[in-house]
Amino acid sequence: EFSEKHGLPFPILADDKKVVAKEYGVLKRFLGTVELAKRDTFLIDPSGKIVKHYEDVDPKGHSQVVLNDIKAMQKKS
Repeated sequence: EFSEKHGLPFPILADDKKVVAKEYGVLKRFLGTVELAKRDTFLIDPSGKIVKHYEDVDPKGHSQVVLNDIKAMQKKS
């Protein structure tokens, strides 16, 4: 629903069981009991390999950084 509402051409992962956050190592515990996923981004190539991990993402301007990295990687291929 989120993807449709915002016109995104891809699905958004809902990780309500925190399985993916644990697998990617971004689930952190705060105040001893509260678990939250850090706001990180992973750039994954077509074969499924993580080629870049952006930690502590600031949403402002982040999409342009990722897009520039994708373009740079395409030039190397």
